[in-house]
Amino acid sequence: MHLYIMEIQDYNWCDQDERFLPFVSCERRDRIKRYIFDIDKKLSLYGALLIRTGIIKKLNCENNSLKFALDEYGKPHLLNNRDLYFNMSHTRNAVICGVADVPIGVDIERIAEPCYDITEKCFHNDERALLGAQGNEQKELFFKLWTQKEAYTKCSGVGICQDLTKINVLDKEVQEKIITGFYADYVYSVYLEKSMEEVNLVKMTVDSLAEIFMRKHIDGRSIKNVMRY
Repeated sequence: MHLYIMEIQDYNWCDQDERFLPFVSCERRDRIKRYIFDIDKKLSLYGALLIRTGIIKKLNCENNSLKFALDEYGKPHLLNNRDLYFNMSHTRNAVICGVADVPIGVDIERIAEPCYDITEKCFHNDERALLGAQGNEQKELFFKLWTQKEAYTKCSGVGICQDLTKINVLDKEVQEKIITGFYADYVYSVYLEKSMEEVNLVKMTVDSLAEIFMRKHIDGRSIKNVMRY
């Protein structure tokens, strides 16, 4: 499977961003316009484009053929292909998404000063014990555990409304389905419902997205406007 990651280099909304709007849905465009801060607009826009990129490449299909719906937890899925799964996450100025043949959850965080106060409410006893024994590597481990926990809960579709202290991502069966990696100042984790397959991280840029969405054809197929999501 592939993970697609993109850093937002320019925090200001510009004409370049406007040119991508026709390739996302009316609902997405309305959502983008409601954001106050430019960085939130950009994360929403490019998150949707990364998901579409992953699906287009996976299915070798047209962008305008993608139709989405939401499940009872508000998690989007493809209407015309329920056997394909995807998930997206963003943090500050980076966004990541994954597309797979089995249920998937992804999360990304920028490594900064951790808020250790949340560990009692969000971390399992085993996780807190490991975190307390790490010394200089405690900061990276905190975000590694947090992204793993987020990816795990997002895969289930119910998110962090679960009691996170009862979820132990150090459990062997969980670890077999998780891959965690580091990219620049970020840590990301992906959880797949079945045993982990090979994961390839694909760095995307505005130019590479323009190559996909703004040229007239992808592999001989015309790219038109889009449906939901």
